[in-house]
Amino acid sequence: MKSWADVVKKSDKQTRQLTAKSVKEAVKAVNEEEERSKNLIVYGAQDDDESEWGYSCKVDKTTDTFTAICDQLECENVDVQHCTRIGEWRADRTRPIKVEFRTAADVETVLRRAHKLKASDEFKKVYLAPDRSAEERAAHSKLVNQMKELIKKDNSKHYFIRDDKIKCTDKK
Repeated sequence: MKSWADVVKKSDKQTRQLTAKSVKEAVKAVNEEEERSKNLIVYGAQDDDESEWGYSCKVDKTTDTFTAICDQLECENVDVQHCTRIGEWRADRTRPIKVEFRTAADVETVLRRAHKLKASDEFKKVYLAPDRSAEERAAHSKLVNQMKELIKKDNSKHYFIRDDKIKCTDKK
């Protein structure tokens, strides 16, 4: 028969190993979330055939596209670190643009003004979203599909997603 000290000693060692591993995973997740909070994804922006251009010209064109979006949103004071297209170019689709900012506050500023793109002829099909992990994208996609079903059933209300929940208000 084991003494209480033997049982505690063994489980304490296992707990320390488990705790160290879980702490490392938690720190890694927090770091990834912190980095993602400074990124913005732009969907639907025009993507030209750039296969014959060099890398620097592609980056310049992507940066020019996002600068035009910022001009439309009247966001002069945001500090953009880097803009790049995500994925390989294909003629049948547009690639998203990943925009990296210096701070998460800059991302929030741009996202708050994103509704202004609807009024623009050039950017009315452009959609801005925070950078999400694969799991977050899947969950958000599920919410969007549920929201579309609700809209089909009752078009008299305005549906939107806030805090990972579908909410609605009466249309004006």
